[in-house]
Amino acid sequence: MVVREGQIIQGDNTYYLPKLTLDTGASCGNYIGGELVDRIPGLRKKPCKHRALLGDGQTHVDIAYNVVLQLRLYDDDNCLYDPLTVELYIIDTL
Repeated sequence: MVVREGQIIQGDNTYYLPKLTLDTGASCGNYIGGELVDRIPGLRKKPCKHRALLGDGQTHVDIAYNVVLQLRLYDDDNCLYDPLTVELYIIDTL
């Protein structure tokens, strides 16, 4: 896993994220916590059906919503990369 600082861009607003965990071992999707999604005005949740296997290799989580957003990451020299459009599955307890 890699931890980075980043930003979410939503419309004309930018939301600083002091800690993003990038899990290169996640093979079935990208995930975001429901609490963070709820704090950013204007993000549109889309219904979906997705099942995630957690890192313990036994626990499954059924996911009902996802969101598409613009994400920018800081590199090791504290410079921002260009924005990426990412689809994230929303896990309420993450």
